[in-house]
Amino acid sequence: MNQFTFFSILTGTASNLKNNYKELLFPKLILNKIPYPFLTISLYIFIINFMDGVKSNHITLAILALVLGIWNPKTKSLLKLLFPFLLTAVAYDSMRFYVNELRLDVHIQDLYLMEKSLFGIWYQGVVQTPNEFMQHFIHPVIDVITGVAYVTFTIEFILIALMFFLAGKKDFAIKMAWGYLLVNIMGFITYHLYPAAPPWYIVKYGPQFIATALPDPAGTIRFDNLFNIDLFKNMYSMSANIFGAMPSLHVSYPFLGFLFMLQAKKWRLFQGLFATLMCFSAVYLYHHYILDILLGLTYATITFLIITKYPVAVKRVVPQNSNK
Repeated sequence: MNQFTFFSILTGTASNLKNNYKELLFPKLILNKIPYPFLTISLYIFIINFMDGVKSNHITLAILALVLGIWNPKTKSLLKLLFPFLLTAVAYDSMRFYVNELRLDVHIQDLYLMEKSLFGIWYQGVVQTPNEFMQHFIHPVIDVITGVAYVTFTIEFILIALMFFLAGKKDFAIKMAWGYLLVNIMGFITYHLYPAAPPWYIVKYGPQFIATALPDPAGTIRFDNLFNIDLFKNMYSMSANIFGAMPSLHVSYPFLGFLFMLQAKKWRLFQGLFATLMCFSAVYLYHHYILDILLGLTYATITFLIITKYPVAVKRVVPQNSNK
């Protein structure tokens, strides 16, 4: 890409962003119809209220959906982009109510031994999994880099979709959003069909299944300790399912983003490096086996092909005459 073309893209995007920001800020209330994302979240809150499961973040999501849906036509359009992300949040949160009842046999030692047999590294006289091997080379700088990557895995994907939306590529952004939902649904289904313990579990609890086992931040606790905060400790304390290591959705999101960037021909190097860093971080921080990563990459690829080649669901929410 020559400098003129690159400069044109940057200035054009900046101009679109500026105009869209202005349109988002000024109210032009739409009061003739209740936003369906607000109704969806409200229904979920109504149901889980009978299970004493309502939290402040549920109310926040409902208020956000209502405000965006009625503030002005631009925010209503933005809500259409955010709806798949909101549905993903609801689907993940709901697992805490039924995951223990629907869970099949949890894979713990068999997964560990499979990882060691396929990807084992001979070091100091023993065969070690990549997770175990990396623990010999822990460093605070790596802890910071991998910690930042690990906490931004969802935000990064959403921000990229939002950038495309504000730059006028609404249909492309919405495809990304529905891709995000689809890869999550595939992952959540796998969590139930093939419940898998993360690498840290076998270190903390051994090869046996313990129903009362608590979530653990694993290697990310080093990030917390470096900055004297409880970021990852609090984040993982809210985990809805600790036996959801297979596939690694931490890896799926940035790799799915990379595939979309290849199609858009933008930010390919950055997104590719970020996806690579996430793969490394998942192993280094003791949260995933390489097997989890490979399935996460596979699910992202399948999702991208479905969304781009067979966009049946997307066509229902994307106007046919929108910009591509």
